[in-house]
Amino acid sequence: DLRDKGRSPDTELVLQALFQASEQEIAAFFQPAPEDVAGLVEAVFPGSTPEEVGELVQADFDGFIDAMRQDGSTEAKRDLLRAMGFTQAEIAQVFRIQHLNIPVDGSLKRVTIDTATFKAFDEEGRWVGSYHPVTKEYSSLPEEGRIKDTVDAFRFAAAGAWERTEGFFLSTVPNLVFQEIDASKLDEKQLQLYGQTIEQHNKRNQELRNEFRSVYGENKRDFDQWLTKRPEIQPNRPKYEQGAFQHPELLKDFWYFAYEVASIAPYLLASAAAAGAATLATGNPLAGIAAGGAVFIPSETEAVRQELLANGMPEEQADQVALAAGTLIGALEGIGHIPLFKALSPQLMRLFRKEAGKEVARLTMAELNKSVSQLYED
Repeated sequence: DLRDKGRSPDTELVLQALFQASEQEIAAFFQPAPEDVAGLVEAVFPGSTPEEVGELVQADFDGFIDAMRQDGSTEAKRDLLRAMGFTQAEIAQVFRIQHLNIPVDGSLKRVTIDTATFKAFDEEGRWVGSYHPVTKEYSSLPEEGRIKDTVDAFRFAAAGAWERTEGFFLSTVPNLVFQEIDASKLDEKQLQLYGQTIEQHNKRNQELRNEFRSVYGENKRDFDQWLTKRPEIQPNRPKYEQGAFQHPELLKDFWYFAYEVASIAPYLLASAAAAGAATLATGNPLAGIAAGGAVFIPSETEAVRQELLANGMPEEQADQVALAAGTLIGALEGIGHIPLFKALSPQLMRLFRKEAGKEVARLTMAELNKSVSQLYED
């Protein structure tokens, strides 16, 4: 009996060849009896009823799929999916990604396995090793060479600096240059004289801002895709990422400092070149310092701007505040304070920038609300 053999590519081929059965007819042929479905549900979700599983599918389909992937594929899981109408191709796609708890460095850790490539990823999405679902053997990535770590840090820093600088000139600068004219401040006579011109001006500037924003979005997408395609070159040293404040022993590690210098080298090289050129051209070291700091401003401004937008500040205010804050941070970087801060603790530097952005957003929003309240009272 074909039903006893279960649904498979071979049994589907037999039904299609002999009876010209459609996909729906094949699904109905292998549809199990209600009592069999209850048994499958109990095997896969102990203590649950078919109705409860059906509600889970309706309310949280992604959660249902994640639950099916937990601990890998089993015959009961595959049978349950077949009973629910999944095709063989769909079932294979479901179990291509599996969530497993496997021993890693002497302790159980949750990893995500891509069975098509056997790559294993940790909960932060980093490639940490390989796992074979048949032999159930896990092997960690070999510790990368120190020189490769340093090169990777330089590449990612350079790419990130370029992306943020590009974002500054495609987002912040157009918003500041192509601003709208506030017609509400004009009297009636001025509106009659200039109203149409102002409207055309504002419309054109809006179109220009939208054009720049579109290019920015495309470049941002390309950058994200570039990063996604290169998980293997991401630095794989958690201690280095956390910094010396969290791990003081790193202060004795020469390669840690090489790693951190490589992380800020793109900024420092650009800053040094600008400072040297300005000093030679003007003969004034102060002009060189100013030029060196200016190199950091676009990248830092864009980083602060993203924090401000993420914390709820309107785009118009975020552009102006970010430029001021980015200029200050760039000046500090130009004279060497923040690069040292970054080297000692990159994580603390990221936290500082994030919290600073939140605080600037909070204070600015409070002032805006205060101004609106005063205007309303007047």
